[in-house]
Amino acid sequence: MKKMIGVSAVFLAGSLVIGTSTLATNGSGDEKQTSSVTNQGAVEYKILNENEPNDSIDEVNQTITPSENMRGTFSEGDKDVFKLKVSEFKDVELSIYQTDGQISDMDLHVNLYDINKNEIKPHHESTEISFSAVYALAPGTYYIETMDRANLANGKEYELNVLEYEQVEPYIDRIAGEDRYDTAVKIAMHERIEGKAENVVLATGDNFPDALAGAPLAHHLDAPILLTERDTLTKVTEKALELLKTEKVTIVGGKGAISEDVARYIETDLGIAVNRISGSDRYETAAAIAEKLPTSNEAIVAYGKDFPDALSIAPVAAQLGMPILLTETDTIPAATSDVLSDYKSTFAVGGTGVIGKGVFGSLPDPERLAGSDRYETSVAIADYFGRDSQSLTLATGSSYADALTGSVLSAKFSEPMLLTPKAELDPTIEAYIVKNHKYNFTILGGTGAVEKSVEEDIMKLFE
Repeated sequence: MKKMIGVSAVFLAGSLVIGTSTLATNGSGDEKQTSSVTNQGAVEYKILNENEPNDSIDEVNQTITPSENMRGTFSEGDKDVFKLKVSEFKDVELSIYQTDGQISDMDLHVNLYDINKNEIKPHHESTEISFSAVYALAPGTYYIETMDRANLANGKEYELNVLEYEQVEPYIDRIAGEDRYDTAVKIAMHERIEGKAENVVLATGDNFPDALAGAPLAHHLDAPILLTERDTLTKVTEKALELLKTEKVTIVGGKGAISEDVARYIETDLGIAVNRISGSDRYETAAAIAEKLPTSNEAIVAYGKDFPDALSIAPVAAQLGMPILLTETDTIPAATSDVLSDYKSTFAVGGTGVIGKGVFGSLPDPERLAGSDRYETSVAIADYFGRDSQSLTLATGSSYADALTGSVLSAKFSEPMLLTPKAELDPTIEAYIVKNHKYNFTILGGTGAVEKSVEEDIMKLFE
């Protein structure tokens, strides 16, 4: 059972004593207009009044802690942003409600960002009476963005409350559809809280080669990756394009991967603009995708004849804007070699069995990220790049589709993605979870991809 530290005003009962308003500082230079509030027989906490301007992370002027609540109002188009300090690994609940005790006409909402301004996904969210969300957080600095999405500017006062849980409990979410096409759609919908994706990257659901390098492109375009069959636009994907109000589809891969009939149908029948990025083979396609990305000094080089290593690093490559280039074990294909000169350094993903010593030595300032198998390699990548998020995404290491489409979701929320065996949690992954205090888990795909026993193995780590 979770025990809450800190007391929310919405839950207090009985007589309240409100002290005199004072102007105080928290030692970091932030000014705080405060009132102390005590529930007789309960814990004292403070109410802070917001200081404008505070509309963005760059304008933050107040820090809030779990012993403090923040009050304010929203003007036209207003957002209020506050700094949050977390001192140890905790589950933290953020809630926002109208202070008059009435069900709000406002659509009150909270977003949370890390120190690098990356949005953090909650592992639980509720809008039943007021908005609340629970996050698994590591020690550090975060930013809370509050808003009225209805933009009523009605002058009514809101209160933001921060609660800590004494004990962190694991939470497991599973995003799954009837098949890989449906799962891709559900992942896209999970990512698209606002329900719209102007751009979509479309890849074949039949084979992996052309799709391997697609995650950095999708992240750059702020687009989910959806899948289709070669000769017919898959019905669930077509419906998703409609629901997402998509205006442009970028096909990755040649006509052998996704036919011209599919491209023509999207453009003519659905009225959606279509662009295709492709080459004569997987190596040329990856190089062509790299040319569409913003300039980067670093590139990923992965084995082109299998999918695990490229997909393990896909979320990191996407978030950091690094292209994924493909190679053979003992030779660098001409298409890859031609673009490698554009980069000052490279990360070679996988051991000498997939990227030989000769190829490795020919890469620009190379560094190798590898383990004894695909599971250890995915952990090696997560360890090297690190992520402050206490969330972790798991996808099957036996097929490519769920990891491909889920890589964009992981990148958006700055989460590592590890590959897992179908029926059990790999010991290397178990050790990673314990070492890095991961508590919030998202499993991609149904039980045919990742069995229920993997969930059971996760829960055993917390017994």
